[in-house]
Amino acid sequence: MIGRISLVFFAVFLALISTVELDADTKIFGVSEIRPGMKGYGLTVFKGTEPERFEVEVVDVLERMLPKQDIILVKVSGHNLEETGIFQGMSGSPIFLDGKIAGALAYGWPYAKVSLAGITPIENMLAEMQRPLDSTPVASSTQKYKESYSYKDGQLVPVASPVMVSGLPPSIMDELSEMLGPYHLVPLQGGGASRPGSEPVNIKPGGAIGVSLVRGDIMMTAIGTVTWVEGSKVLAFGHPFINGGEVRFPITAARILTLLPRVSVSTKMGSALGEVGSLIQDRQSCIVGDLDSRVSMVPFVMDIKNERTGREETVNTEIVWETNFSTRLMMILLRSALSYAEASIGENTATTRIDVKFEGYPPVILENVYFNGSGPFNAAMLAPVMKMIFNPFEKVRIESMKINVKIDPEIKIAFIKRIWLEENEVAPGETGRLHVVLAPFGMDEIEKVLEFTVPEDAQPGSKLLLGAVGGMSVIPQVAPPVDFTGYIDIFKSFYKSTDIVVVRQMTSIGARVEGKVMTDLPPAAIRMLGAPNATGPMIQADMDMSSIRTEWVILGKAALPLNVAK
Repeated sequence: MIGRISLVFFAVFLALISTVELDADTKIFGVSEIRPGMKGYGLTVFKGTEPERFEVEVVDVLERMLPKQDIILVKVSGHNLEETGIFQGMSGSPIFLDGKIAGALAYGWPYAKVSLAGITPIENMLAEMQRPLDSTPVASSTQKYKESYSYKDGQLVPVASPVMVSGLPPSIMDELSEMLGPYHLVPLQGGGASRPGSEPVNIKPGGAIGVSLVRGDIMMTAIGTVTWVEGSKVLAFGHPFINGGEVRFPITAARILTLLPRVSVSTKMGSALGEVGSLIQDRQSCIVGDLDSRVSMVPFVMDIKNERTGREETVNTEIVWETNFSTRLMMILLRSALSYAEASIGENTATTRIDVKFEGYPPVILENVYFNGSGPFNAAMLAPVMKMIFNPFEKVRIESMKINVKIDPEIKIAFIKRIWLEENEVAPGETGRLHVVLAPFGMDEIEKVLEFTVPEDAQPGSKLLLGAVGGMSVIPQVAPPVDFTGYIDIFKSFYKSTDIVVVRQMTSIGARVEGKVMTDLPPAAIRMLGAPNATGPMIQADMDMSSIRTEWVILGKAALPLNVAK
């Protein structure tokens, strides 16, 4: 009897174990099991923080719709989705069939008359959690800036994510929309800031999740939906965010404030809550977050002064770092900060100072003056920093950056009208005086006098070239850099736009090679460096340069021959 009871107990125990294993194995509803007509449901937040149910019915499977990825086609209903269509911000909403998760709502057709959605299979999303991570990634989006798939007839596109924006002037929204469009991100004014004192919200499937782009005086947070939570890992969106690969952006909980039905594509309106983790993967099938990870953002501070009104504004922000995305974001933020100070919208002159710190390198200070033909913003203000970021030597990350801009409504430009010499000729080793005639805007002509010295070895009776040019048009006598440090040094050595630079041809020959400038080379060295089988060295006549500072941006140039006295 005891033996029979033991056998029965053992059989029941095996059955229980089998049932538990079967439940674990069947939590996922594979694409191969899906058939047209199946009905299920999805979860998403329509208001507040709690997910609510909506209904789905399988239409079919679009095989290999994306590279090595199927798309499950479904009809959605409930919560008036039949009339409004899918809402932006529903990306990542988990879809269940037979009580098992099949994937995430991720794609749609704009202007469709029926509520069709494309579902990313959960198998593709789970695979992204297994990717190994680089300990020090430098993200770089593969998305082309001008390439946008949004709202093209007949084309399946990712359901765009609303970006809740606060602190941004309305005049900048169109520019922000143009920038974010290629990433399927749609800016909406009014809800970027976190709610002070908000209670923490658990990150769970169907709940709203945010990805921080900017925080501080200006805030931008993209809103989507959580699909899966496993330990500290979170899967969301069901499609790429900015297609950045390994990225490190802060992720937050989020609250949905209301729904905004629209003729084109309806959208959720929400706000960010507290930071809960970090985005670590941004791939074709989803984004992956880590709730145990935190990431620092880049401080980007802008001090603006309107010289006409005396108004001064400091705009403190922090931005995420992804090379292509963040550099364009800096342009938007600087333009916004200039609007804060009600800078002139017409022609003006901008004096700038940039303090930038690249990780692993000493701080860099860049100062210059720019003439702006229309409005206070000039992309040239940030051009030196952009060139450093996209340098040809290594991937770099900005640790912090501060830009000070003073906008003067006066047009402070002056053209080099002509130049002339006091002396008809100058002997070798002697000093001459060059007069530069400037024509400042709205003023009478004035002259600046610069002294120069004729080389002692100049041949009597010969002619040397002498010229005057605005500082921004002069390339300093520096050798091509061989590393990022040398690249920075080039920008630090550039003349200011308000400099008048006198360029004097020397009688000696030099070369630029391996990051160094060599001058007054002997003939043997010139022959060796200039040999047909030698590559890299640049042989050229030595040039001597000197400058004086003015109060105008100097435009134009002039040159004349200098007679060396016999």
